[in-house]
Parts: sequence; C-alpha cells; structure tokens
Amino acid sequence: MPAEVPVEKAMAFPPPGGPAIVSVVERNYSNAVAQDILLETNTRTPGENYIKVQFYGPGASAFERADRLSLSGFTTDTMARDIRAQFPTMRMRMASTYQQNGYGAFGYAYGSSGGESCLYAWQQITSSEHGRNGVNDLGMIRTRLRLCDRGSIESLLAVMYHYTLSGGFEHPQWNPYGPAPKPDPRIGMVGKPIYSLPPAGARTRAAAPRPATALAARAQPGIENAAAIPQLPSATAGSAAFAPSVLSPAAQAPSAQTPAVFIPAPNLPAPADVNAEARTVGIPRATAMPAAAAAPAIPAAPVIPAP
Repeated sequence: MPAEVPVEKAMAFPPPGGPAIVSVVERNYSNAVAQDILLETNTRTPGENYIKVQFYGPGASAFERADRLSLSGFTTDTMARDIRAQFPTMRMRMASTYQQNGYGAFGYAYGSSGGESCLYAWQQITSSEHGRNGVNDLGMIRTRLRLCDRGSIESLLAVMYHYTLSGGFEHPQWNPYGPAPKPDPRIGMVGKPIYSLPPAGARTRAAAPRPATALAARAQPGIENAAAIPQLPSATAGSAAFAPSVLSPAAQAPSAQTPAVFIPAPNLPAPADVNAEARTVGIPRATAMPAAAAAPAIPAAPVIPAP
C-alpha cells in the first residue's frame, strides 16, 4: 500500500535552489521500492511536478503476496504515451539526442506554451552487460522527471543534470552503478608530470588584456574630449610647440588641417655677401680659405624629421 514518508527519507533530491519537495509517497514491491517525490508547482499547466524513482533489488515489503514492479524498459512508444498522458494540452517535442549527467545518459521531451516551459525526462541506471553477472553489480534504478516552470528549457534541464540519488539496498550484490572507474594510468609514471592550475576565473582575469582607454582614464581622470583640455601657451621663436594628447579616439586620429606637431621655420641671419655664400656651399672644410679671406660661416638649417 502507498504510504507517505518524511521528506528527509526521499531517495532523490533536486539540486540546491529548488524546486522544493512537498511530500514523498512510497510503495513497496516484492522486487523494488518506488517513490513519487512531489515538487513545488507554480504554473497554470495542468498537473504537478514530480520526480519518480524506482529502485530494483531485494524486496522489502512486509506483505507476503506483494506485487512485482514491471521490468519493461524505456521505449519510444511507452515514453510517447507517458508524455501524452502528462501533457494533454501542450505540444511536446522529443529530443533526438541524449544528454548526460553524473549517472549516465538520459532522454527528454520539451515544450512551451503561454510563457511556460515543460520538461519530461527519463533515465535508467544499470551496470554494463559486460561487467554484470549473476553475482556482482546487480540492480537497477529508473528515474522520471516532470517539471513545468516559467524559466527556459535550459534551466529545467539543470534539475536533471544535478539531481542526487540517496537510496539503495544493503546487499553486497546490489550495485547498479557498476565498478568504480580505474585511476588514470599516468599517475605515478616517470616522465608524466602533473601540474596544479589556478582557478578558471583567475586564468581568465590574467589572460584578459587591460583596455587602453581605461588606463588612460585612470592616468588623467576628468578628461573626456579635446574641448575640455586647456590650450598651451604659444611657443617662443625657434622652439617646438606640441599639441596636447586627448582620450577621445576621434581626437587622436591625425587631422589634415591641424598637424599634431608644429615646427616654426628657423631664423637664419642674412649673409654679408651673396657671392661669398655661393662660393662656400659644397666646399670641404680641409680646403677652406684662410681665416682672413674666408666668408662668414652660415649656420646650417636643422633637420626636422617628418611627424
């Protein structure tokens, strides 16, 4: 006979954050124990949310002639009938691919209507046929999840990804999970170093480049555009006047009308003798005329590289 058991005796729990468990109804069979774990429901879609689990193993029923729970597996036809019975007013689509959580692969169907999304997922947990024999790794667990909420399908799938099973039979032959996986064969080998890595968030922060605009803003707070920069005093004759730098990308671009660097022309003294200047241009210093007859030296114009 079905009986309500305390919530803490549930054999499956949703992930932290919900949905909350409302009540747990348990049924005992001669070959299994089944629970209907009713979840909080806040939608207009007909029906209630639940997790149904079936643990196959040595029966624990107190009745001599208890019923046996069917061992028929999950097939496309049986799942289609279950979906139509659970969602009579919503069009559900069965996913063509499997997803996988910590217990193995699972199938699901999903649909949405009136701003609400619904998920129906099923999973069978059993050891592999190669490892299972008549003595070890016996038993099986079947899970069904019906969940409707206003969130997206991805948020509903998160419940199936992270739910926890917390039941079992105290029998040495009962182990539907199969043998524990072997450790990595590289552990303990020479020439196979193992390095610890920082958390993923720290690696992301270290690899992300710091934006140049943010650095400039911290170096010169309060400067936003060229109009906010005061003009520098005019340069004296013979010196270079440099235009101030700005943070705006548009102001940093070169302008054809206002060059970034302005170099005034040098002030050269007029030569005392035009003919003397013509005679001295291009003459090497070693063959220069004596000091008495030499023409006055002409200062060379400075070489200014193009900006």
